Amino acid sequence: MSHYGKSLLFVFIYLISYSKNLVESSDTSTTNPSGGGTKSEHNFKEIDTSNHPKEIKLFGSDPNDNTKTVEIDSDKYKVKKDENNKDLFQYEFNDGVNCTLIKNDGKQAWKHDSSKHSGKYPKSFTCNIKDSKIILKCTDLFIVCEKEGDNYKDTEFKKKTPHELSLKATKEADQFDYKKDGKIVTFTAKGDYAFNSVKRGEEILWQTDEELEYAGKVVLNGKGDKKKKEVTIHKLNNYKVLCVREDKNKPWQSFDLSKINAVSINIRFTSDSFKYTNKLDGETRTFEAKDGFAFNHVRCKGDHARCYINNDWIDIWKTENENEYSNKVVKEKDDKVTIHFKDGKTKKSATEGSGGGTTPTSQPARGTTGTGASGGGSSPASTPAS
Repeated sequence: MSHYGKSLLFVFIYLISYSKNLVESSDTSTTNPSGGGTKSEHNFKEIDTSNHPKEIKLFGSDPNDNTKTVEIDSDKYKVKKDENNKDLFQYEFNDGVNCTLIKNDGKQAWKHDSSKHSGKYPKSFTCNIKDSKIILKCTDLFIVCEKEGDNYKDTEFKKKTPHELSLKATKEADQFDYKKDGKIVTFTAKGDYAFNSVKRGEEILWQTDEELEYAGKVVLNGKGDKKKKEVTIHKLNNYKVLCVREDKNKPWQSFDLSKINAVSINIRFTSDSFKYTNKLDGETRTFEAKDGFAFNHVRCKGDHARCYINNDWIDIWKTENENEYSNKVVKEKDDKVTIHFKDGKTKKSATEGSGGGTTPTSQPARGTTGTGASGGGSSPASTPAS
């Protein structure tokens, strides 16, 4: 939190809990480290039994009574963790091991049914602990299990023939349908086809070698626009990837929307971004993060003396704690920025303190800092009330 002249700065934050992939908005002069034009790959590495997700329990048929199930011993399968997404795990069964039941946090996520999915057993599956989605891979099909309320719904996808999609296409083909509405073009894979690569000319925006990652739909926003383009890739497993080019001379950036990408915002910025909406109502400006993004840093820079010193950025609020990301920031008149925590129990407020800083009226939140007018001090943010 910071104080400049006679103006108080307040920050109003709605916190959300997701995994971190740090990027910053273009108005903060940084770029996305994930870059663009790369393969959509996971980096799974085997983990010790003690680090297996406690929520997941696996069962097979009881050899003494096939009407019952018994828990499968941990030496009958391997568990790997994705180093690029801490919430994603991959289970691989040993040869001859038939899993008949998967439970997540005590609830049935999937159960083998000989009348469904050709009676096949999974060879492996992935589990996203954050959204509880489980994707089973069988010999020639995969099954997506997603939560609906307290229960799970499973959807079967047969093996697909991969197709490289060119965004230069102007009509439908044997492999996909084509629909154009203004600057928005939607490519939808037909029949047994799915997209494993998206190209613009010779430039590859996205590609994958993993069948579970194939896409069924690709939406291009910006057809005919020489500068800004956005490409949303809708995977068959219901996850999305966003590829963006903000200007003709800027590189493409890619964002995995299955996890939250942290964003830094400038409260002086007046335009929308592909990462957030920016709405002005009277003298109140509201920033709301879009799907797949959240704020972890609020700062100030502009043509106003209270916003920067020696043309340096001034931090208003910042957190490195991924459990404290915000999806909404509100700036009111007279440079007053207000933060409320998402649980609605604690409001962050401040009063004048000594040394040009601010004195918070609530306790510090873990992992949050604020930089004072000197650009070097810190004042604690609030913590949700119990």
